[in-house]
Amino acid sequence: MTDKDRHFFYLDSVKAKAAYLKDEEGKIVARAVLFTEVTDQDNRRWRLLERQYTTGEDEMLKYMLVNKLIQENRIDGYKIVGASCHEANAFVGIDGSSLFDRRFEIDCDLGMDNTLSYQDSFKWYDYDERKAYNYKHSEDDYLLDTTDRNLNGDDDESDEAWDEYHQRYCTETRVCYMQGREIEVDVDDLEDFNYISSCGDYYHHDDTVCCDWCEGYCLTDHSVYSEITEEYYCCEQCREDAESSHKENYWHYSEYDKAWFEDADELTDIHIWNPQEEDYRSQTIHVDTVESLLENGQAGCFEDEYYDLLDPETGLPLNYSDDTNAYEEEHEYATVEEAV
Repeated sequence: MTDKDRHFFYLDSVKAKAAYLKDEEGKIVARAVLFTEVTDQDNRRWRLLERQYTTGEDEMLKYMLVNKLIQENRIDGYKIVGASCHEANAFVGIDGSSLFDRRFEIDCDLGMDNTLSYQDSFKWYDYDERKAYNYKHSEDDYLLDTTDRNLNGDDDESDEAWDEYHQRYCTETRVCYMQGREIEVDVDDLEDFNYISSCGDYYHHDDTVCCDWCEGYCLTDHSVYSEITEEYYCCEQCREDAESSHKENYWHYSEYDKAWFEDADELTDIHIWNPQEEDYRSQTIHVDTVESLLENGQAGCFEDEYYDLLDPETGLPLNYSDDTNAYEEEHEYATVEEAV
């Protein structure tokens, strides 16, 4: 319908829109032209959907496209699913009623040199009236069901491939994707497109994002955002790896909670009793955890320091000595030993 630069026909000569259905990867899997201002012999206005095209000629996708447009109140009728390009009057209403007897016409401002695109339904063109019909209107009608480039019968200007994106001819093109639509692009000029290995295709840079961890590209709609690093990633695994690295480099670890915390002020120390060594070992712990342990009687406080276990009778550390200096020296030695 819109090979090479034939889409100019729909932009310049008729009143039409592109209707399409995307899959979860953002690729267009079903499409059709929607003529938005169609008139019948009773001067009634219609919005008619042309013959549908799908990946692999999947009939179910065609029905899905039609049903979606009906649900969204975008069409009044459509070409019967499965109709051929030779059945110009094979339209039905959205209720399924036949429109076979309707004589439809559209405004069509097509000059002799203007770009023409092959027409399935509105194929009889009255040059003087500037109208196209889905039935033979007169003996002088031009036929628009042709692959000619224009009404003069010219062929395409070149046997080379047409680059839809850059709007020029080139040696070779490949299928790329832009805003979910397939588009042919010069294989030697893919600067505006990024390759997504998981899909095996090129996508326009506006539709993609670079993973801040693996530096691969993914579709923007499929990316995952990290509140911790404030960056986008191609998958959950990359996000998890990036967040772990970020925490190790910039956050602070609580040995007791076995968790990372962003602010160092959230952590304090607690002395954990080791019965084998009969001594305390210091660990970092979150202040909220300490408060919870204190409230539940699972920790105690002595001289502004926290302990997971105190002497239940005296409320003193288990290795506390009456000789205060001796205790302080022992405590200091244990601290130095821990640091070493």
